[in-house]
Amino acid sequence: MIAGCARAQAREEILVSYRCILAAKDYEALLGLNLTPQQVSAIAGADSLYFFGLHYVEAGDEKTAVRFFTEGKKYSTPYFARLCAGELTRTGTASARLTAAKQLYRENPADIAACAGYAENLRNAGDYRGILRIAKNADMEKILSPGDDSAITSDRSVFAGMVIEALLAEKNEDFIPLLEQWVTDRTFTAEHIALLERIYGKDDEPRMKTIRETLRTAEQSYPERMECISAVVRMRSAVFQREYGEAADQAALLAAGEPVFPGAVYSDMGRALLYGSQDHKANAELFLSIADKAADPESRFMGAFYAARCFNQSENSSAEMYLTAMELAANPAQYDNALWYYLTTLLAEDRNRTIQALEEFAPRWNDPDYFSDFMDRLSAELMAAREWDSYYRTYHFIRDYAAPSAAAQFSFVTARLLEDGYISPSVHTSDPEKERREYLLTAYSRDHGSLYYRVLAADRLNIPFEDISESFLYRRQREEFEPDTDFEALLTGYAEFGLPERVYPAVRASSMQPGRVQLRLNTAAYLAEKLYDAGERDPRLYADSLRLMAASIAEVDTPVTQDILKKLYPRPYRGYVSDAASLFGLEEHLLYGLIRTESYFDKDAVSHAGAIGLAQLMRPTAGDVARKLKVPEYDLLDARTNIFFGAYYLSELMGRLDNVPILALFSYNGGITRVRNWVRAAGDLPPDLFLETVPFAETRDYGRKVLSAAVLYGYLYDDMSPAQIVHEIFAD
Repeated sequence: MIAGCARAQAREEILVSYRCILAAKDYEALLGLNLTPQQVSAIAGADSLYFFGLHYVEAGDEKTAVRFFTEGKKYSTPYFARLCAGELTRTGTASARLTAAKQLYRENPADIAACAGYAENLRNAGDYRGILRIAKNADMEKILSPGDDSAITSDRSVFAGMVIEALLAEKNEDFIPLLEQWVTDRTFTAEHIALLERIYGKDDEPRMKTIRETLRTAEQSYPERMECISAVVRMRSAVFQREYGEAADQAALLAAGEPVFPGAVYSDMGRALLYGSQDHKANAELFLSIADKAADPESRFMGAFYAARCFNQSENSSAEMYLTAMELAANPAQYDNALWYYLTTLLAEDRNRTIQALEEFAPRWNDPDYFSDFMDRLSAELMAAREWDSYYRTYHFIRDYAAPSAAAQFSFVTARLLEDGYISPSVHTSDPEKERREYLLTAYSRDHGSLYYRVLAADRLNIPFEDISESFLYRRQREEFEPDTDFEALLTGYAEFGLPERVYPAVRASSMQPGRVQLRLNTAAYLAEKLYDAGERDPRLYADSLRLMAASIAEVDTPVTQDILKKLYPRPYRGYVSDAASLFGLEEHLLYGLIRTESYFDKDAVSHAGAIGLAQLMRPTAGDVARKLKVPEYDLLDARTNIFFGAYYLSELMGRLDNVPILALFSYNGGITRVRNWVRAAGDLPPDLFLETVPFAETRDYGRKVLSAAVLYGYLYDDMSPAQIVHEIFAD
């Protein structure tokens, strides 16, 4: 028995050393060990062969990788054996990959991924007839049917593209209807671009010359049909790549021929003309004609919808155009889309009519969350215009139909309007205090994800700290939660065998699958901790750790504990944050809230606007800070520098804004001049109601997010009550 324990301890020590080498990606050491699959399997289990094989691929030793994948295919559990089989189709010599792909296909002839992988290897070998043999046994109608290619259906596009290329190479005119269907019925993807660049490109490889000869022959035999296909290809490719000028030119050619297309083509045509053409009135007339003549409901809706959008870009803007699109909607998502544009357009024209329309249509919308941004904008406009009675009225008819977060917002603000006397009790209620508490309780207790309104409502209700903490930790548990233990084992293996960078991308990809993968919260927390620990070597993993937890906590199978919340609100770069906060007179929880909101702790983050690093500083701002701090040279991608610059800038803004943190946060996001103008326009409104008047949705949301994050940091690490932090940030 003692000997057995010693052997187990020795195996564990060896396993730890293996994992250390893999985590460091020390491939010189890995290759120097000359490991065999049998050795690794005996120490770490047969399933680990898959992960070791991936490392050997990264190390450039495909020969050894093939040995590990081959052994893994034989001896791993079925899930990992299938993964190893898939890697063999992409690893090693061309002939070995082809053999592996053929075997995998024969074992799984109905698996579209296996079909696509085999077809790709056959194409690389120049065996187009082999691809057509696979196609004979495949359900091509299903493969080419309309659909979204964002998930596993991308394999359908890959395979369909291979079949089309094979028909072209074999000079088979059957390619025409398949190509036509493939480029018109389906969502356009990167797979479309890749194939179309090959067959329409300038590659002078012999087989590609043959393909283009087939295309030229078809163009001579069927000029109108092939010209139409070519125009669709060019238009949709340009839209996919956001080259809207070129897309609009091709859309005009298509429109001139007056062909009938599926809705997917009209959707891209709409974007092409909306963003790439200035003749909005003519474009609107074109889409009205499509709505009138199209044969299928999807196309009629697209015609009416883009007619409305184009009219709204012209001088003849009218929200009522969207009502026709709503009537023609082929599904609930289209109805909500048209209704959102109707309400948003109407809001720009007339707030009173918007409220009337909202009262009519709110009971009919399908997905209340889809309208949350509109509700936030309506709230801000009503507050800025000081239309208190309209706000009160709106709340009362949307509270049963709005998304929980929007209902919480309106209920809290309505309570505050009553409390501060902006709404006259004599008009609306005989017991304003009872009504106020009712609204606050709704904002506090309703099942919503807005921590911000929950915290503010709890403060005004004087709810005990213990009850507030329970509300922090509350999340509705999903019924019939069925975790995918194989997928969890894959993610755990990535984390434990030195491939943490693959964890979150795999989770993100799985979320797009039909019947999305469900991940247990405890598993997610374990993985998040592994990613966080790996963040020292690769700081991008800090952000992945947070994103993983944020995705998992939305749909949980167990109660949320404080330990799990700490995974969602971690403290990387702790020394830098502590030093910067102390030096510039800031609270650590506020600085952490800002950095988490700005960058998710990704020190290499660069925004579309050009903001850089952890605290997302613009270069001119950083230059100004550097001059004031007398730092002649600096690197904004250096974590310490970025945190210190951001802390100094926030502290300076506070000093210029009477030490009111919420105003400094708004200025950090939207600029101090704008904030001063907003403060003047808001008059004597208290800070929490002033936030609701800020005209920029991004800045409003930014203030809420930073405050909420600061509350969590203070609560989790400093034993502070939410009320303390709320009053600190609002300076009231």
